[in-house]
Amino acid sequence: MKYLLIIFICCIVGTSCNKVVTADPVFDVTTNSTTYKVGDTIKFNVTGRSNYIVFYSGEFGKEYKYASRGYLTGGKPTISFLSTVTGTVLPDTLLKVFLSTDFNGVNNTVAGISAANWKDITSSFTLSSGTANTASGNLDISNLVSADSIPVTIGFRYRVPASRITNWSIQNFAVNTIMTDGYTAPIYNLASGFTAVDFLNTAVKWTASATSLVTSGTSATSTASEDWVVTKPFFPYRITMDLGTSIKSIADTDPTTYLYRYTTAGKYTVTFVSKNSNVYDSKVLVKTFDLTITP
Repeated sequence: MKYLLIIFICCIVGTSCNKVVTADPVFDVTTNSTTYKVGDTIKFNVTGRSNYIVFYSGEFGKEYKYASRGYLTGGKPTISFLSTVTGTVLPDTLLKVFLSTDFNGVNNTVAGISAANWKDITSSFTLSSGTANTASGNLDISNLVSADSIPVTIGFRYRVPASRITNWSIQNFAVNTIMTDGYTAPIYNLASGFTAVDFLNTAVKWTASATSLVTSGTSATSTASEDWVVTKPFFPYRITMDLGTSIKSIADTDPTTYLYRYTTAGKYTVTFVSKNSNVYDSKVLVKTFDLTITP
């Protein structure tokens, strides 16, 4: 019995000592050109064999150089947007911008918004007085939110008197945090989601989409209205790693091409990460090159 036990232990030790080392990935990628136009379909020619392939386009939030930085805090968070007002434009400001650090983001109702504390930050921005797409300027909110553990909610309040026809549009809303190394990290934008809450006069409401926040004024015979549209609570100092797009997993066949389109002109560092791995070992091969995207 002791002899069998010794053999069993030796087998376990022997197995653990003879780990299966994974092979190096064999991988390459090329393009027919290094310059393309916005909207062109770029064909990446892929060769070789590997278990996993991840693609980093080099666009904002998709850069390989920031893929392994983990969770960072610090930096300078800023808010900016474009605004347009049409219709009856009067000196009184019908649009207000507020910031809250205690809104729970769950009770998106009149009672929930009313229960939170909101700081009026409207005066820190330039709002449209009739000119389309007026730039608000960048508001540094680091003096308003001092700790990375404090969540922030931004709200736009539209309050219009009776018999007033005024229309507002908000575009390019963005919260970005500028890190100490100069990197600008995206924190929140229109696509992150806004919730419209109607306070007064259901005929007038905010319409929130991934590209704009839009509301319209009351008609010449209608009653007064008040409407809010708010972000989800977010942490402006918390910067996470950039993410790539998986184009192959271990169960997939090896691709021979990968297609991609850029929507914005600029210079991009494209990265493909090829990896072979098992429970004992991992081998990585990184291919990086630059592309220029013209208008």
